[in-house]
This record gives sequence, C-alpha cells and structure tokens, in this order.
Amino acid sequence: MDKRKISQVVGIVFTLVLILLGIYNFNFILVAAGTLIAIFYGRFFCGWFCPMGTFAERLLSKISRNKKPPKIMEKRWFPYAVLVVFFLYLGVLIISNVSYAVFIMMGTVALASILLAALYRPRTWCEFYCPWGTIMSLASLKSGKKISIEDKCKGCKLCVKNCNIPTQLSQSIDERKKVNKKKVKLSDRCIKCTECIKACPHNAINFENN
Repeated sequence: MDKRKISQVVGIVFTLVLILLGIYNFNFILVAAGTLIAIFYGRFFCGWFCPMGTFAERLLSKISRNKKPPKIMEKRWFPYAVLVVFFLYLGVLIISNVSYAVFIMMGTVALASILLAALYRPRTWCEFYCPWGTIMSLASLKSGKKISIEDKCKGCKLCVKNCNIPTQLSQSIDERKKVNKKKVKLSDRCIKCTECIKACPHNAINFENN
C-alpha cells in the first residue's frame, strides 16, 4: 500500500473516531485543518486525507461512467457560484432551526457526490462542486508548494488520464503549448494527489516552491 492510500485510510479512521466520540460536526474540524494545510501546501488535504474524496476515488469509481462533464462546470466562476449557493442553503437550514441540519447537509453532499460520480468522473464533486475544496483553493493562492509542468513535456497527456481532477491539468498543458511557455504551474484547484507525477514518462511534472 502506497503512502497516499495509507493517509486516506488514516483520514477515514480519524473521521470514524470523531463520529464515535459524538463529534457530529466533524466536517468543520476537517475543513479547518485542511484550510490551514492549504495555506502552505495547497489542497493537499483533498488528495490525501478527505474521507469524501477517498470514498469517491476508491468506491464510486466502480460505478462511474468516466464521462467528461458539461463545459459549464469548467468555467472559472462555477465553483464560486456553487460555494455561494451552498452557504445560502446552509444558512436557510440554520435560520429555520432545522433539526439535524448537519446531517441533512452531509446527506446532501453525499448524494450529490454519488450522482455526479455516476454521471461523470469519480471525483467530479471534488473538482467542481465541493465548497470546502473551493475555500482551500482560495487559501492556497499563495501556498509555498505548486506542481509545475516543465519544458520536457511532450503533450502526450498520459498524466491527464491518471489525474483525479484532470480538467485543469489538461488546460495547463494546452496553455504551455499554446503560448510556448517553458514552464506552467497547475491551478489552485489541484489536489496534490501526485498521480500525474507518477504517470509522466518524461519526468516533466514536479513539485516546486511557489
């Protein structure tokens, strides 16, 4: 078992322990930790610890059609629109004093994640919809570690086929080729899973300081 799989198991076990201890708003604890990590390392939490991401990647991949999502999801503004809608929804639940608001929210997220995985790619929720992931993306804008595509890239996109959230990676490769850049850094949406680094046969993708 590789390091990332081990850390994903740790993330699930930690979440289960919090639930067993009666800490049902555990998601806010995880988000706080993930956002703190994001300031320095980007969305590392999403790729290595997030229990929902692990569920999507390891289990929902079995039912996924692996289809490309609609173009509108690829728009830069889309995750931020989802973030606004999510907090409006959460606000309505809280203001209305709905019983078990936290569980309703978690159930909604789980259902949306399953439906999106079945219709499109396994981690479609993580890539375009997750509000916590968007918050971590904002926190990571000035993070110290970025994944970059260097001039050794041949444009084969084998990395894209192995990436868990491939849209931004594919766009970055196209951008580097289009403007003839020697190097381009992946966007703040990258979850740092490092599958692209492992997959690249040309050693053209690496971690570097921002």
